[in-house]
Amino acid sequence: MKIGWIKVFILAYLIIGINQGISSTDATTQYFPAQTADLQFTADSIHVSVEQGGSNTAIVRVHNYGDIAGSANISFAGSEPDGITVDLSATSIVDLAGGSYQDITATITAAAGLWPLGPRRLDLSLKNGTTELDATFLEMDVIAPTDTTPPPGIFGIPLESIVLSVIATAVVLILIVVLRKRK
Repeated sequence: MKIGWIKVFILAYLIIGINQGISSTDATTQYFPAQTADLQFTADSIHVSVEQGGSNTAIVRVHNYGDIAGSANISFAGSEPDGITVDLSATSIVDLAGGSYQDITATITAAAGLWPLGPRRLDLSLKNGTTELDATFLEMDVIAPTDTTPPPGIFGIPLESIVLSVIATAVVLILIVVLRKRK
């Protein structure tokens, strides 16, 4: 099979061009924390499950990756969704030395009967004054309440099972009596 030199040249040109495009894309996709002057604050995103009518706590970790000390405050970027209350701890303003972090406790409460169940995303903002340093989010799942109380019963057997067993036994005995009388 004879392959023309022009086809080989075009194929080599395409391979070289694609490889250069990939390598230039790899070189530019780097992560840099949001900065203001020398402050390099970031906040971790977190995930928490909350039962309807209950509450749970979550930890938001704020990092200062810079070399100098600085301060930042964390707050909601928007408003809380209906039926959900989030209480950030009193230390929502953090003063951090360079290379350190601080944990902020968030207590999330979901109203009883909150519907629909499932995930909610609460956007948080990390700022120095009015300058945005980082944006993060608190992802929460609203789940149905779990009932840990055992059902009423005797010797650990639920009452429903006992009642159904008695009814089934009575039906079988009645059938046996009726069939014996017919013979």
